Amino acid sequence: MAWAAPQDEISRRDFAIAGFKPPPRWEVLPSERRSYPQLLAWASRGEGPERAVITLVGKRLPKGATLKTMIDEALALRADPRAQSVRAQRQLSPGWIPNQRVQVDALLAATKTRRAQVVRQLIYMNAPFAYVLTLVCPQEQAPARYRDLDDTAANLTPLPVPGTETPAGAPAAGGAAPAPAAPAGVSSTPTAPAGPASAPAAPGGGGAPAAPGSR
Repeated sequence: MAWAAPQDEISRRDFAIAGFKPPPRWEVLPSERRSYPQLLAWASRGEGPERAVITLVGKRLPKGATLKTMIDEALALRADPRAQSVRAQRQLSPGWIPNQRVQVDALLAATKTRRAQVVRQLIYMNAPFAYVLTLVCPQEQAPARYRDLDDTAANLTPLPVPGTETPAGAPAAGGAAPAPAAPAGVSSTPTAPAGPASAPAAPGGGGAPAAPGSR
């Protein structure tokens, strides 16, 4: 169900996240046209081979899952024959568990029928949920579209999980926020949280990276 929010913004109380709002000139797909329940939001800009896509996917994590779990699941993209230069890094992200997010980058190489594309994913946790915000766009658009992704990410906000008073990444009353986890030690691949049976189509007719755990 959608949580009350401005009409040009998507928020989901059932997944404890608010504020999906791409920059101007991005078209947001209506909720009734989204292809699977974990696809919380989908937006595109441009047409045909010029199309760029931003998606937000969410999942409920099993007990004991961590941000490192999501990084490990992301490694699956290395098996994609188009994927090159796959890498991951942790970044400071207050309010999310553990006050960090993971940025995953990859290049999808050109083929006879597909142009080169870039993939950037931002992975967040607000236990018991995880989220992946994904950009897929033509390689030559990358600088401008990365800025659009950053603007979209900056608006995302963890909501209180049902049964709690504050978002999971925020300090509890009289207590400290969770300590940061150990740094990611390996490159990893961009993939959305486990659960979706399929991922949105990438620009230019190419398939988007599969979601972790969906294979």
